[in-house]
Amino acid sequence: MTLEKIKDLLHGSERFVLHMVSGRVFDIPHPDFVALSRSETYLIISGERDRVECVRINQIESVDTAATNDD
Repeated sequence: MTLEKIKDLLHGSERFVLHMVSGRVFDIPHPDFVALSRSETYLIISGERDRVECVRINQIESVDTAATNDD
C-alpha cells in the first residue's frame, strides 16, 4: 500500500476498509473519519464512541473499496 493510494482515498468520498498486517480491520464509513499525520507516517482514525486509533501506514496490508480491491 503506497502513500499516494492512501492520499487518493482520503480525497475521495467513498467508504473503504483497511486490512492491517496484524489482521485487524478498520471499516472507514467516509474519508472524513481519517486524518493523515503531519509526518505522513500515521493515519488517525476516528472510530465508534469517539475512540481514536493511530495506525502506521507501513502496517496497512491492503484496502478494499466499493469499486475495486487494491493492494
